[in-house]
Amino acid sequence: MIIRIKKKFIYYILIAFFIIVIALIFMTLTGIKTKEVISLKVKAQVINTTTNLSKIGVSVDTDELNFGRMIVNKTNMTKIIDFTNPMDKKVVVYVVPEGNVSNYLIYSKKFLLLENEKKSIYLRFYAKDVGNFTGNVKILMRYPLNPLSEWFLVRGYEKGIY
Repeated sequence: MIIRIKKKFIYYILIAFFIIVIALIFMTLTGIKTKEVISLKVKAQVINTTTNLSKIGVSVDTDELNFGRMIVNKTNMTKIIDFTNPMDKKVVVYVVPEGNVSNYLIYSKKFLLLENEKKSIYLRFYAKDVGNFTGNVKILMRYPLNPLSEWFLVRGYEKGIY
């Protein structure tokens, strides 16, 4: 009889353990959200001549990343986006370029921001081919909905998973 009680006890402990593990996995998987924070149009024009330098220039628009007109293999341009984590928890920020401009941009693909931390995102355009280049740059923020998810988000970032 004692053996039978021990078997039942172990059985119930194992069931409880698996229920807790499944609940933690579910809470973690549903506890991390991704939100698009910024989407900016990007454009650049690269020309092959230096005869009309007066038309070389840069835009200072705040609603788009306009790298202006540049000379192929002679000019490169950097734009800066200042980003502040608006949350009171750690977040992972992703920079996602789209369009034909993405092949010419050098940038940090993702980074971790602490609570209310500010970081400058540098996007450098390399004028290595002639043409008009357009697209978008999206800034995505992945954030946890609970403390356990925050732990998994940070560990996943450190391991290269998120």
